[in-house]
Parts: sequence; structure tokens; C-alpha cells
Amino acid sequence: IDTLRLSSNQPVVIHGDVTLTIKNTLTLNAASIELAKDATLTVHVGGDVLITSSYIGNENHSINSWSNPSRVQLFGHNDTDWDLRGATTIKGEIYAPESDLELTGLSTICGRIASEEITLRGASRLLYDQTLDNGGFADESSSLYDDDGTMLDGLRQLAQLDPVLI
Repeated sequence: IDTLRLSSNQPVVIHGDVTLTIKNTLTLNAASIELAKDATLTVHVGGDVLITSSYIGNENHSINSWSNPSRVQLFGHNDTDWDLRGATTIKGEIYAPESDLELTGLSTICGRIASEEITLRGASRLLYDQTLDNGGFADESSSLYDDDGTMLDGLRQLAQLDPVLI
């Protein structure tokens, strides 16, 4: 899709394994994207991301309720800005290596972040989930690294994230 804008009157419940490709901007304003049991969500965003007082994760919105963060994977393509504001909670992984990511207010990520620059302001926080140490892009046994744990040459030269190449 070209852009995705969700507001408080448009809650979304994900069933099954869903992949969204958004060419431009992703905007959530007091929105909710919930994953039903055993669902997964992968989102590829080509433009800026603005999330204000919104939620992405399992059915239980509390940050005290564990959810496997690998069920939600958000990928940023290109040099873009990601702004998470207000009382935003994301239970998942953000992989936006060329983007600047800023969390302000009470924004919370329950998972992990990989970006060019990360700024935490106010009471924002990253609650790193150690289960991600075994698997995922940060694990040296993932498909991004060769047998001795070195990142593949082709990946180091990528100018933009292409899920097909990864």
C-alpha cells in the first residue's frame, strides 16, 4: 500500500501470518494493532513513521505481560525518521539501520531496536528481551553472517533494506 494511517476508531486485529509493505508513511494516532494468538506481523515501511499513543503487540496491552517480540517485526527502508510519542507501546523488533528513531513521553519498546541513531527522551524506555539473543538478526548464527560470525560482504554494501536479499 502507499500509506497507512490508523486512528482510535480503527483498531486492527491480525490473524495468521501477515506482511504489509508500505511505500511511504506509516501514521498511528491512538491506534491499536493486536495480534491474535499465534499470529505474526511483518511491516516494511519505505517512508517516515509517526506513532502517537498507540499500541502494537499481543492482546494484552500491558508492558508487564510478556509477548514473544519476534512476532512483530518492523523494517525501515531508506533514510527516514521514526517518531514514537506519548504512551506508545510496541512489543516487537524494529530494524531500521539507516533511520533515526526517537522515543518520547512514555513510549516503550519491549523487544529490540537496530537503527542509525536512537534517542530516548522523557520516560521512554527500551525493555530488551533476552530471548532475542537466540535467533533473529542480532544472532551471529543468523543467515546474515558467515560461519565465523562475520557479516556477509553483500549485506555490508546494501544501500537499502531489501527483504528478498536478506
